[in-house]
Amino acid sequence: MNKIFQKIKEHESLFQALFCVLVLAVVILSGAASFVSCSAKKAGYRSEADFGAVSTSAINMKQAAPAAVMSKAAGFAVEEAADFAVDDYMAESGSKAQGEAVQGARKLIYTGNISVQVTDLTETEKNVAGWVEKFGGYITSSSISGRYLNVVARIPQSRFNQAFEEGSSLGTLNNRSVSTQDVTEQFFDLSARLETRKILRERLESYLKNAPKIEDMLSIERELNDVQGEIESMEGQFRRLSNQIDFATIYFDASLPPNTTEQGFTYPNVGKKFSQFWADALEFLASFLVGIFYFVVYAVPFVLAAALLYFICFGRLGLVRKLFALAGKKSAKTKENTDKPKN
Repeated sequence: MNKIFQKIKEHESLFQALFCVLVLAVVILSGAASFVSCSAKKAGYRSEADFGAVSTSAINMKQAAPAAVMSKAAGFAVEEAADFAVDDYMAESGSKAQGEAVQGARKLIYTGNISVQVTDLTETEKNVAGWVEKFGGYITSSSISGRYLNVVARIPQSRFNQAFEEGSSLGTLNNRSVSTQDVTEQFFDLSARLETRKILRERLESYLKNAPKIEDMLSIERELNDVQGEIESMEGQFRRLSNQIDFATIYFDASLPPNTTEQGFTYPNVGKKFSQFWADALEFLASFLVGIFYFVVYAVPFVLAAALLYFICFGRLGLVRKLFALAGKKSAKTKENTDKPKN
């Protein structure tokens, strides 16, 4: 043990240096983590909101299944009626829907992007309108802003490829892309659940006509209203999904050549460029100063704690240093006693 303390005392400066490096690393990492955390909050991440949206979606899917109705008074087993409705539909059309999906009735949503360069935005806008009309589509939005034209068009899916090729020739092509989304499973699942709810609605209507008591009628009517609301919601989703499948979306963007307007060539605005440069520089400086502020605020407690620890261990108080000195004296005394000749 004495040898260990002696070795420690010999390398006391090395231990102090390692301690300082460790404290500095902890301070830097803590400050960086705090700054990243604050930046993430500023950017607007909402993981809890995302989780809540996912949970709500799961609950809605669960509630979309046929639910048991309220009362079985006077022989009205409405829960069994809901189960029979599900069994009947699955037996009659569930396998058919799955078979159609497997046999190639894929439900796809097509989305295209076209970017071209033109010399006249007004004329291009007219050409785009004629192009969309030629293929039986329609324009959902169109706008001209400065040197740019932005059009969102819906084209029948059966003519998408031909329309996409022709739309790419409305100017000097910059880039184009096509993406597809397979919604076959979602389409047939929504269709099956919608039909199931309609069957349940028919059963409830038949039970409502034969209900002998007012309480039973009110109970069945409440459940019938809930089912009707679910049917209307599902029908809206089904219409929107069907529209996305039947009509592909093409985002058409056109722009004039650099430093050009519809009136002709324009010289670049040097003053505006410098103003934008200084604005960007000031924005960067402000972000940098805010980052330093966050670092200082979150790092100061760690720095103070490290300074206090250093003061206690190696500073004026120097408990560790005193311990090393005491161990050294004890070791020297022991060695001296050992080296004395025995009488």
